[in-house]
Amino acid sequence: WDLASGQLISTMTGHVGRVRTVACGVMDGRPVAVSGGNDHTVRVWDMQDGGPLGEPVAGHAGAVRAVAITVQDSRTILVSGGDDDTIRTWESRPTPQQDQVEWLPDSPAHRDLLRRRPLAQTLAVRLRRVHAEEPATSFLVHIDGPWGTGKSTLLNLLRPELAHDWLTVDFDAWRQSRVGPPWWALLASLRHAIGFELSLVARVRLRLAEPWARSRSSGAPYVFALIVLLSMATTVFILLRPREFTLSSAEGLARTVTAVVTALGTLWAGGLVVGRFLLWDSARGARLFEQSNSNPMQNVADHFDWLITKVKRPVVFFVDDLDRCSETYVVEFLDAVQTLIRDSAKRPGRNLRAGTAACFVIAADGAWIRKSYEIHFEKFVSSVAEPGRPLGYLFLEKLFQLRVPVPSIDPFRQQEYLSELLRVRGPEQVSQFLAEEQAVRDRLRGSSTEAEVVEALRSASPEIRDRVAPTAVEKLASPEVTAATEHSLQRFALLLAPNPRSMKRFINDYSILRAVRTLEGNTVPSEPLALWAIIETQWPELADYLRARPAAIEFLSKTAADLEAIPAGMRSLFTDPTVERVAAFAHGGPLTPELIRSCCGTALPLPRQHDSASP
Repeated sequence: WDLASGQLISTMTGHVGRVRTVACGVMDGRPVAVSGGNDHTVRVWDMQDGGPLGEPVAGHAGAVRAVAITVQDSRTILVSGGDDDTIRTWESRPTPQQDQVEWLPDSPAHRDLLRRRPLAQTLAVRLRRVHAEEPATSFLVHIDGPWGTGKSTLLNLLRPELAHDWLTVDFDAWRQSRVGPPWWALLASLRHAIGFELSLVARVRLRLAEPWARSRSSGAPYVFALIVLLSMATTVFILLRPREFTLSSAEGLARTVTAVVTALGTLWAGGLVVGRFLLWDSARGARLFEQSNSNPMQNVADHFDWLITKVKRPVVFFVDDLDRCSETYVVEFLDAVQTLIRDSAKRPGRNLRAGTAACFVIAADGAWIRKSYEIHFEKFVSSVAEPGRPLGYLFLEKLFQLRVPVPSIDPFRQQEYLSELLRVRGPEQVSQFLAEEQAVRDRLRGSSTEAEVVEALRSASPEIRDRVAPTAVEKLASPEVTAATEHSLQRFALLLAPNPRSMKRFINDYSILRAVRTLEGNTVPSEPLALWAIIETQWPELADYLRARPAAIEFLSKTAADLEAIPAGMRSLFTDPTVERVAAFAHGGPLTPELIRSCCGTALPLPRQHDSASP
């Protein structure tokens, strides 16, 4: 827990049973927590990323009641005592060098080796704030980055931040794309997540209530199907029953049992068919429903709303691997999300209980999504696109309220990460950094504006900047700094499109860009970053072009004859006075190639204040 703010920093899970004792200390130069519990083990935790360090220490024959950590002759010693009437001492030993390198799985990580947990915490705060301010409004977040940059890991870090007060629904788009329609897979995933939290009796009650809810919303066809089913079972029983009900003879008993069993079998088989049709328990039934209903998505959306009302807390979907699906499925899935979630509040007669609107966090490569829409709507690409905003970008803008770029990795953090993977990290000489780290943390906690936070980071050495970046992100999300930031951004209002949506997107994009750049240790000033956020919001294609070729910013204000190196479809933007006005704005401008690299996270962090004059 952060004692200053009272906020939860992380939750460490691993013990089987109660945790009886906790102690804090330093091991091999890193802050650690040591715990003992009823499972007879002692565990060591990394306080920076919240993950375990090594395997559990086993040896006690009873519950561990006390632990302590100390240093003796430059060695870290752990002491523990338990119900087995023993006190045991353990020595921390550096991992020896090995001639062979272990193979590592290419699966999403749960340990925060790249220190991205603060970004997950920032997203959790943003989702809670949106829910508190507009509880009946959904919010779609796009975690954007190429394959292998850590999008799935960021989802793993975000999930525990929301799990205690939100219903989290995991959805693997690539696996579900091989099963059935996207809307059916979303409904099935939501039903499964709701049922997982219910008791057996409550799950049965929910399953029995679903057909009744479907029949009320869908009307006569399903009532008629139920009547036909009962009529068929009754007819079978009448045809097969004996003329006189008697159990005195073997023949009468056999005919009576046959009639009852056959009627029940008919009712069961018909009920199975109708049940699959009513409850969409199979992908085939979902496709049949689509083909046999004049307005299927209206009924699906109504049933989705009905399921949402059965949840006592907000719902968030975590969607992964959408960028592994075909372009057809990408479009169908996002259209289903649009129909079920975004448009639900606009449907006539909707009476959604306050606080139950679902949100989505979708991790996918933005380029893949844009290309999927451009392929799917190829005939409309030229007629709908705008300068700097082709068709794919327009769909992304329509779908998502917030785009979160995956943080880049600077050389220092890259070296640290590789050392962790190779397990060759030796004891750190942190004593020389402790005083500086504490001073920077105190300065961050005392900051009241974004500029003060950025300046505190800039004054730190690269090692300390990397260690205190999470504290800086937490400070940026505090109410007082957020209010001061929003006030300072008002000076850029005249550069934005005159509509509320553009202004909201600008604030959202800027705040998340600042958090991402801060986690990278990037101390780009706020004013150039605000100008870059405007370019990303209003001309996303131009932003992507400048991100790859920052030097192209110098072609602004050139004549048409000087723009031969610029793609023909973008030359109009380089001569557009609106674009030139943003890039050369008095506050933060003019944008230079180096500033653009810093805004995009592709440049080395700016130097410390007192080293700025050095070569």
